[in-house]
Amino acid sequence: MENVQGTYKLIKKASVHTFLIGLAGVLMGIIPYFFLVRTELWEAAIYLSILLIPLSVMGIVLIIHSFYYEVVIAENTILLKLPSTRRSFSFDEIRGFRTNIAYVHIYSEKKKISISNYTKDINKIHSWLQQNFTNLDELPQEESNFIKKFNSFFDRHFSNTDSESDNVIPLALYNKKLSRAKYIIFIYDIICIICVVWLFLYPYIHNFSFFSNTFFSSYKNAFVSTVVLTIVGVIIPKVSNGFIRYSNKDDDKPYIRRMFFLLGTMLTLRVMLDVNLLDYSTIFVYSGIIGLFLTTVVMISKEFNFKKLKTYFQGILFLFSFTVFGYGAVGLGNFLYDNSIPKTYKAKIIKREMYSGKVILFSLKVEKWHETSDMNKIQISRSKYQELEGKDSVTIYLKEGLFGIPWLTPN
Repeated sequence: MENVQGTYKLIKKASVHTFLIGLAGVLMGIIPYFFLVRTELWEAAIYLSILLIPLSVMGIVLIIHSFYYEVVIAENTILLKLPSTRRSFSFDEIRGFRTNIAYVHIYSEKKKISISNYTKDINKIHSWLQQNFTNLDELPQEESNFIKKFNSFFDRHFSNTDSESDNVIPLALYNKKLSRAKYIIFIYDIICIICVVWLFLYPYIHNFSFFSNTFFSSYKNAFVSTVVLTIVGVIIPKVSNGFIRYSNKDDDKPYIRRMFFLLGTMLTLRVMLDVNLLDYSTIFVYSGIIGLFLTTVVMISKEFNFKKLKTYFQGILFLFSFTVFGYGAVGLGNFLYDNSIPKTYKAKIIKREMYSGKVILFSLKVEKWHETSDMNKIQISRSKYQELEGKDSVTIYLKEGLFGIPWLTPN
């Protein structure tokens, strides 16, 4: 038997990437607070920072993971060390292994160890496994208990037709359905990314003559497309016969969770950049209700095992993603589809302010103008900022909002 005894860590490049992703998660959880706390949006900054706590926690776990990940191969045992768990079994327990683009999965009868393909000397480990243990991917269908068990489960729970003879789904059919599922998610991801870029660049896109009077020139179209894509994303795994997952499970099946966060974050970003809300309490109630509802819909699935702690962590991530989505969807819908008659107020301008960073923000500091609100800082566009130069007062238009969430604009 080839000597592979030793300790294996992630290669340096993978450790650095994992560390940077974790650091980005931590920073995304705290930046909104420091960025907005000194503005009129300080209340939203506090709530948003609380909502981002799961992201910060996940970032901390990834940072620890970048340093602490180890695979230890001893004389007769193999051990995987992670920040959250340790898993080991003896060589005698190993019944085989499988490989995919991300991991080498080593199986015992009841447990699995997943070794990242970015582990140092992974080729050496793979060759050792190939020489001494069964490659389950190479077994003929009739000799593989793993595939037989899967076929039986698939036929009982997902097959829409009566099987012939022994109720076994051919492996070729399984591979065909899996390839189709991957293609569907690939197309879905591309459409989501296009929609996110469209929503992010909308203030610039609608000024180009090329896009004028087209589908892409409408803010409402961008908003509706983003909301519809999220709802479609919730439905797809429900109708995929188990071939598309909500969350990654270290196998070849495509999953959809990452797009929920991306779409929701972009909606919320547009609310923060475009909408001056007079009060935040109501929108957080709405976003919480939407987050709980969509999380419940997703978690009621055969995919999740509530006997495992990991499932509850996944539930927290879904709750966070859908709450962020709810905040953005309610905020933009309340703004874009509001047909109420505005109330007008006159306010004296104290000063104009500009915040320069990754995004340049313009705001207007005014004297008290509303009988019940102390809001004295209003976010404005660059053109309005330039238009008000030299002026000492501004007209503020206050609207009720589609969902009863008042918002205002000096335009």
